[in-house]
Amino acid sequence: MERKKLSLEKIKVDKNLIKFFYKKKILITGHTGFVGSWLTFYFLKLGCKVTGISSQNSNKNNIFNLFKLRSKIKHYSFDLLNLRKLNQITKEKFDIVIHLAARPLVFESLKEPDKYISNNILSTLNLFRSVRNANLLINFTTDKVYKNKNKRNYFYKESDELGGDDPYSFSKTCSDLLTNVWSKLETKKNLIFVMLDLVILLEEEIGIKKGLCQI
Repeated sequence: MERKKLSLEKIKVDKNLIKFFYKKKILITGHTGFVGSWLTFYFLKLGCKVTGISSQNSNKNNIFNLFKLRSKIKHYSFDLLNLRKLNQITKEKFDIVIHLAARPLVFESLKEPDKYISNNILSTLNLFRSVRNANLLINFTTDKVYKNKNKRNYFYKESDELGGDDPYSFSKTCSDLLTNVWSKLETKKNLIFVMLDLVILLEEEIGIKKGLCQI
């Protein structure tokens, strides 16, 4: 069976979005991952100036490499635990900062709990400490932050109890709580903090309010 090639040129974007995002400066952590690569590609289609930070990009067949995105953006490869390097990048003013970088595997976290807990919490903390010159900071989260209901076809809601029965889920729950705490400590009134859940995002309408919005 012949595989059809995806024509990136045929992917259309809304003209109103282009008007809003054109030449906006975007910083994406974890930009070489699946979601990060698509976001990078889409922001480029909107005419944005994209900067990306990822700790590694070893798979030559991932979307980031297949789309040849490296040459189209400012690409940096280091761990967010390196605050010195991070501070050098965040000296630049960004309109939007999107935090995707994290160790993402539940079963791997059971074997390396210390690495998952320290990385996913401290990398988020470092980013919050470092970013001061931006308008909007979005911390992507996951439905794993909620306590497992052990129910089939259950759709999680924002009002559900937070949990974390494995190191990965626990670390992301802490990252969520840290976003909430840091938004209240932040003295820059022009910086909006947002927690964005990819799963719930498909189920609810988006609304952003000043200070913090959980989506």
